Amino acid sequence: MVHMARRRWSDPWTWGALPGILFIVAGFGAALVFTINRSLTDPGPENYARLIEWRSLVILLNTIQASAFVVIVTLVGGYAYAYAMRVGPKPLKIYLMLFLAIQFATSSVARAFAWIQLLQTHGVINKLLMSCGIIDQPLKLMRNDLGAIIGTSHVLLPHMILVLYASMQRVDLATVAAARSLGASRIQAFWQIFVPATRAGILTGCGLIFILGLSFYATPALLGDPSRQMISASIMTQSEYGNFGAASAMSTTLVVITLAGLLVINLFNRSATDRRGA
Repeated sequence: MVHMARRRWSDPWTWGALPGILFIVAGFGAALVFTINRSLTDPGPENYARLIEWRSLVILLNTIQASAFVVIVTLVGGYAYAYAMRVGPKPLKIYLMLFLAIQFATSSVARAFAWIQLLQTHGVINKLLMSCGIIDQPLKLMRNDLGAIIGTSHVLLPHMILVLYASMQRVDLATVAAARSLGASRIQAFWQIFVPATRAGILTGCGLIFILGLSFYATPALLGDPSRQMISASIMTQSEYGNFGAASAMSTTLVVITLAGLLVINLFNRSATDRRGA
């Protein structure tokens, strides 16, 4: 054990990563210490007592609910996309990768404004539905939970796709072909062989999207219901009114929730790895 530890620290790649690790830890640590201190001293610990008031709890529940829906949407869409990248022909993989890269290169704010043009009362979708005679009155597709979930899912979908695709890359497609040759249908081979082999990627992707969704600000603010604030919007509102202590307490609570989520993801991944090894 000692020999392995010494060998790990003597690895040049470990020392090469050290400056980046120190930069991240120092920057994040300094900001976190300042935020915690502000939450306890401006004006005092009562900032945390306000977090258990009904309004604060509603904001937290709204944020958790929206993040959960975003996880479901991105998992369904992301798994289909990543699966096409994994098993599709090479030209299809190239086009899907290129389209994914374009998504990462496009600002989330720009994508939110594009969704406004699509979802607003006299937007493209409502005009199309009305011209086809499907609806008589415009649908309310934004400034509600639906708009926030659609916009946030679109922004976070590429992250889910990359996590799932990395997991699918480790799946040996020969095992799926073997199951087919033994009489399993395409659907049976997919659900009983392929999907269980990507369980770790599914758990990691869902956890990542849930955590990112908790702290998302721009898209829900532009497309969501103003009366149903998310915790990130509430932090911004408190800061604008000069309530930096309350904003710091909310930020610290969000960090704690995020770290707890990372711990749960790690435990689930270890459990999945142990079962696979057994």
